[in-house]
Amino acid sequence: MSSKKSLCAFCSKRKATTRDHIPPKCLYPESVRPGLNLITVPSCLSCNNELSDDEEHFRNLIVTGGGRNLVVDQLFKKVLRGLERAKINYKLKDLLAAMQKRQLKMQDGRIHDQYLIYPDNAFWRVMSKIGRGLFYYHMHYPLPSDYKVESKKLDVMVPPGLWDAPDCYHRHAHIFRYGYTTIENKKGWFWIINLLKTRNFTITMIQHE
Repeated sequence: MSSKKSLCAFCSKRKATTRDHIPPKCLYPESVRPGLNLITVPSCLSCNNELSDDEEHFRNLIVTGGGRNLVVDQLFKKVLRGLERAKINYKLKDLLAAMQKRQLKMQDGRIHDQYLIYPDNAFWRVMSKIGRGLFYYHMHYPLPSDYKVESKKLDVMVPPGLWDAPDCYHRHAHIFRYGYTTIENKKGWFWIINLLKTRNFTITMIQHE
């Protein structure tokens, strides 16, 4: 087991020489970071750096495609500043490509525009990384290579009492909450994740047949 602990939590092949944040640190406004005990797991330099652009795109989708609250408003200002930089206009293109507008008719007859996120490959790469990071954090070794990781956006309402269950973890309830359980008959794990109190996702880890 000691040899596994020296491996990267994400690729499980290369030696871990750094530590990476789970979820990405960019989801935390700078004003709330001091004093927070953020989750970090061992990572090789390649896995730590290769999804940097994807993680920023991930944050942009979560912030612009969900509900509003104090944390979202703080992050939204940073998203806007980033998108205004001419040298990274491609990030605005990526953001718009992953969003679609629909019109909702309100009770008073007014029409309200709502923007929905449609996660793309970059988004799901980050979700997979979050799942693998959480697995390592709790199991203390990388997810075995014969397990498949699948992530989905949860569009149904989460039962109000779910996040108060003893097997749910409120790392920072206004930013990151999650819970997990084992899938006994399929030899795997099921995770439910809430980000910024606005979006819910599931991650399933199933052993290949």
